[in-house]
Amino acid sequence: MLLLKCYGQDSLKVDSILLEMEEQISESFDYLKNRDLDGDKLADAISFDYSGGAHCCYKMTLKLTTQKTEISFPFQMDGGYMYGVDGTYHDKFRVEDFDHDGRDEIFMKIESYNYELYDIPKKWTRKYGIKTNYILFDFDKGVLNVRDTEIP
Repeated sequence: MLLLKCYGQDSLKVDSILLEMEEQISESFDYLKNRDLDGDKLADAISFDYSGGAHCCYKMTLKLTTQKTEISFPFQMDGGYMYGVDGTYHDKFRVEDFDHDGRDEIFMKIESYNYELYDIPKKWTRKYGIKTNYILFDFDKGVLNVRDTEIP
């Protein structure tokens, strides 16, 4: 919570702006919380490393409660998030139960910079089977799958 206070004739306006910023920051932090990807009714951890810069780049790490280790992915997602990765840009990143199976899936638009798409590295195609810039993470039958998808 921000503890800034402004005094003077514009203090109400500034206080209102600060309150709105606090709410947006809180919503952003809460967006990734309580997401159950593996279906065990426990929240799985979704986090991002940010490389810095105005538009670049986020890499995701997952820690599923049914797995013993963190899973870090090489996929880069374009930046632009003000307070951390959240549901602001539905065409870049979303967490929801797309297939209505009771488990959240993760949609990501990868290998893009400033809205331009780049080729998917061949090593990602070999390792993950993906060929497009739009992928979906889905936990099915005890396994986390990454696959190509369309924009949901």
